[in-house]
Amino acid sequence: MPKTTCNGIELYYEIHGKGKPLVLISGLRYSLWQWHKMIPILAEYFQVITFDNRGVGQSDKPAGPYTAQMLAADTVGLLEALNIEMAIIMGHSMGGFIAQAMALGFPQRLGKLILCSTNFGGPHHIPVTPEAMKVLTDVSSDPLTRFKNGLFVSTAPGWAENHPELIQEWIDWRTANPIEPIPYQAQLAIGLELLPVEAAFED
Repeated sequence: MPKTTCNGIELYYEIHGKGKPLVLISGLRYSLWQWHKMIPILAEYFQVITFDNRGVGQSDKPAGPYTAQMLAADTVGLLEALNIEMAIIMGHSMGGFIAQAMALGFPQRLGKLILCSTNFGGPHHIPVTPEAMKVLTDVSSDPLTRFKNGLFVSTAPGWAENHPELIQEWIDWRTANPIEPIPYQAQLAIGLELLPVEAAFED
């Protein structure tokens, strides 16, 4: 289980494949498990580097709140520990905030920037649809049902119905890896901090 000290904390990481370095930054509440379906494919073409952000998985969980800039510095620290000067950076959701902070604060470290299911913060981004917001903010059912409903609304129409085995794998993983409230709140602060227009990643 490789770990290294970055930005004052220990980060757990994994490396797969060979080629140009490709760093995958996970979203809110997720460890590097998020990428397990993609890694075997990407590792045929890249040196894929995945890691647990501070606050999740096998990395340290210091007190928050966290910022995108803080976790960007964590990611740069990991690159330094691995003697990687430049990498392709791909961030999903909260990981997209971290990737954007990295692009602004450490542009020399990015060969390319790939953003998925994220936004630039502030009040001008495209919001979550009312239908999705209703599901994601529902607290009337048990946590497992809410999680499953969230998966259905967060994936492409019909995908969950057509891939029940993958939905069940997702549920099984979350059941075995429940959300820790305090680190979750620390990570959640990353997105909340970007809500004011002056904090957004936009001109």
